Amino acid sequence: PSSTECAECGLNEYSSTGASFCEACPDLSVSQEKSSSCTVCQPGERVSLQTGQCQLCAAGTFSNRSSALACTPCPVNQYAPETGATECLSCPAGTANPTQTGAAEC
Repeated sequence: PSSTECAECGLNEYSSTGASFCEACPDLSVSQEKSSSCTVCQPGERVSLQTGQCQLCAAGTFSNRSSALACTPCPVNQYAPETGATECLSCPAGTANPTQTGAAEC
């Protein structure tokens, strides 16, 4: 770009007002194009570097820390019925899933 044009920051880059260049987001944080800041994904979400967004963990999976690259499937005899889980729940009395991981229900 010429000196009178502003360059647009790409995915996972940011710049503040008046900056002369775009900077990469810190490790494990994301941003959309043309952003002035980066976002740290919260527990219950995972980082998607391909889209520059935080994505909720799917039902049957969880994330209990910030900036997770992946959601973890629930272990056997546990489940996560909703998206965005930060932990898995134990199967209630009278139910079980003794061989299945990543369950959304027991």
